[in-house]
Amino acid sequence: TLLDRSWIHFLRTHPLVNLVVSCDGIEGGRESCDGRSIEALLHNNIKKLVDSEIPFSANCVISRLNVQRADTIYRFFKSLGVDFSTIPIASRGDVPAQAELGVTASAYGKFLIQLARLWMFDRKPGIVVGNIAHYLQLIRTGKGIFCHNSGNCAKFTMAVEPNGDVIPCPILYDSRYRHGNVYEQ
Repeated sequence: TLLDRSWIHFLRTHPLVNLVVSCDGIEGGRESCDGRSIEALLHNNIKKLVDSEIPFSANCVISRLNVQRADTIYRFFKSLGVDFSTIPIASRGDVPAQAELGVTASAYGKFLIQLARLWMFDRKPGIVVGNIAHYLQLIRTGKGIFCHNSGNCAKFTMAVEPNGDVIPCPILYDSRYRHGNVYEQ
């Protein structure tokens, strides 16, 4: 999604509880429909949010394309000063795109360990890696910071999918729970 002036105005005048930017273009070399670099578009849109002082965090989609690049991902978000979490594309043989891009639990686990080491041993991280902070808090207190350990995910989350569908949870998406579509309103 391109953030133009009207979207920036909307986000400034209608503050959201937690705006999250979904990122899957930081592995480089990918292009949007009009031939522009996904990484450049993502960086530009994040910069617009930062410059406009709109609070947000990011979710980085982890796939076979970037599961070996925890250091690159960490440096990318740190350079922007943006808190982030990661969401894996799970390997499922019955869904072709997931089978092609999905990561195994073992590969994602190794990725998280590398990411945790990068963040925890960084003397001046300046950002929060949500997954790691969540797991550390869950171990320490028995309560996590993410909705999926709250017992009531739908109370905390709403997402707009790229096709405009408004859904209660981007992780556990099921079309039966679709609230509508922003392009149809």
